Amino acid sequence: MLFQKLLQRVSRIACQNCKSSTFKQAIKYSTSSASDVPVYKLSSRGIVRVKGRDTIQFLQGLVTSDVECLGSVMGAQYSMLLNIQGRVQYDLILYDVSQIYGEKAVFMECDRNMVNQLITDIKKYKIRKKVSLDDLSSSYHVYATVSDKGGHLIELASAAVETTDPRVTDFGLRIISEKDPCDVVEDEAGYHESRLQWGIPEGPQDLPPGNCFPLESNLVFMNGVSFSKGCYLGQELTARTHHTGVTRKRIMPLVFEKHPGNIEPGETIQNESNKNVGKFRSSCGIYGLGLLRTNDVAGNLLVKNTQQETVSLKAVIPKWWPEST
Repeated sequence: MLFQKLLQRVSRIACQNCKSSTFKQAIKYSTSSASDVPVYKLSSRGIVRVKGRDTIQFLQGLVTSDVECLGSVMGAQYSMLLNIQGRVQYDLILYDVSQIYGEKAVFMECDRNMVNQLITDIKKYKIRKKVSLDDLSSSYHVYATVSDKGGHLIELASAAVETTDPRVTDFGLRIISEKDPCDVVEDEAGYHESRLQWGIPEGPQDLPPGNCFPLESNLVFMNGVSFSKGCYLGQELTARTHHTGVTRKRIMPLVFEKHPGNIEPGETIQNESNKNVGKFRSSCGIYGLGLLRTNDVAGNLLVKNTQQETVSLKAVIPKWWPEST
């Protein structure tokens, strides 16, 4: 497969059963050389393969997205696996890879350090389901580009997956392959800086397992939940919160006045009146993420690093958020 195929994928509409927002996957590609944009190897991400005739039925009762749309309407989708209290356990990107195995199969991308625990947790729900669960993290690797300066075509005939990132329109490309592309960048810092600038949480540092809620983590904004597909783990609280229409706190991008040094995840963020407005999650360079009260983020904010130095920062509302937010 070649990335040229992506030029034909100018839009993607969620299936009628999803009844969720339109999935727009248009990316404008530059004719510049592919070498102008780095391809990051995301060693922090792992792959779990779910394969077998009951794959869709099995996942449908576990994760927040409508997995029945995967493959028929979209090749990839963002999703979360919640605990029974409705809190986030894992953030996932699901990919339909049935064409590789000749039967229904899905790659689940998650934080690499959580792969074994993810398999252990979902095996509890495998009773009588004809599915197999395998860790393929040593065979398949995740790569990404980011489109801060526009997308670029990349030829990678060995790729198992070539797709736009399903979380945020125009953020970049997602690639899963057994072989490295040419000139791959092993250091993930550039990818994470861009991801934080866009306000996209990823992994347990941004989404501490069992300690955060999916809607506060912008799951709806990232097309990762269906409110019509039926029951799944944590569905009741998530649906009830959504239908109240009130989400007072959200994960938001942070921009620091200078390199902040080390900040403990969960450190309190205050405004200039010393009012607590949220919690710090993670940073890379001068960019970071925090869970903040959206009504209290105007002006300068303050947080202390591990050296007890007070660092000034600002919260940013991402351009890709709905205008009504």
